[in-house]
Amino acid sequence: MLGVEDLGYSYGAVAAVRRLSLTVNEGEIVALLGPNGAGKSTALRAISGMRRASSGRVTFAGQRVERWSSDRIARLGMALVPEGRGIFPELTVDENLRMGGYTVEAGVLPERIAEVGGVFPILAERSGQPAGTLSGGEQQQLAIARALLARPRLLVLDEMSLGLAPLVVADLYQTVRAINRSGTAVLLVEQQVALALEVADRVYFIERGEVTMNGPAERFRSAGTVTRAYLGDSAGEASSGGDDDEPTLERVNVPLRSRHTRALQRLAQERGVSVGEVVAGAIEKYLDALERR
Repeated sequence: MLGVEDLGYSYGAVAAVRRLSLTVNEGEIVALLGPNGAGKSTALRAISGMRRASSGRVTFAGQRVERWSSDRIARLGMALVPEGRGIFPELTVDENLRMGGYTVEAGVLPERIAEVGGVFPILAERSGQPAGTLSGGEQQQLAIARALLARPRLLVLDEMSLGLAPLVVADLYQTVRAINRSGTAVLLVEQQVALALEVADRVYFIERGEVTMNGPAERFRSAGTVTRAYLGDSAGEASSGGDDDEPTLERVNVPLRSRHTRALQRLAQERGVSVGEVVAGAIEKYLDALERR
């Protein structure tokens, strides 16, 4: 259904995506995973037409689409749910859904809205409520429902779990599984690697814009290399009884303002490294300075 070959995208002289290749077959859930700043979201934007690829080939539903506009790709059957949801907070739930139904014939639209209301009943209950007053989980439901109005062949989800409570995320992924079972293929980007490995059929790991590993999700669910690289050592085994100078990997959640996040991403792109490596380098310098005091 979807084939991506040697996809590249650059911000000026900085290559954010390099020679990315992946496939999504009918009925599959495929996850694109990796650290912050690895190029995952940029890849999704290039695939869906939101950004014009610098190089490479994108084939969807039998058509070459890498030079197509995003709305033309959407009409072919690809729907992107962007990072941050992209809803219109001042508009009502119903108005948001109608905005997303621009590819649907007017006479069919009420039926489609009722259809997605069956998937997400809370949206039907709050159809007249401003979208900005919904909870984060409800806003994410609205973003997915809006994408489903056109009955896409491929649903593309970018960081669906971002900023949401674990129970909310679990419920959303149950819904994604149901959507997939109804016949819609899914391509998703997700920071919660363990969760993505549970729902995906196949996965691609990306770092610095390039695929480093790929294969059936089942193969990686218990793989120590993937766990250490993307989740950290939850049991702390790497830090006990080893060489003090031996690097260990630890997952740390750091609350950042949006401007600081953007600054880190720009710095990572300029240096050609991941955001995690930028942060790790800064921490190392800080700790070295403390030791010299």
